[in-house]
Amino acid sequence: MDPLLAFMLLFFFGGWLVLILIKKKIDKRESSNPEPVVRWIMAVTGWGVISLFLVSWWFNKTM
Repeated sequence: MDPLLAFMLLFFFGGWLVLILIKKKIDKRESSNPEPVVRWIMAVTGWGVISLFLVSWWFNKTM
């Protein structure tokens, strides 16, 4: 396997795991304040955009 692809997959799935753990911590701590949930949604959106950019860049590089 290409080491760059392996790193990107680790980055992608590791980041999703971290975001899920942060979400569980937010749910446990406070459910009445919507601000942490909004920040979490922004983090997920940013993570998805970065991941899509990296994957498209990798495909363009390998093709």
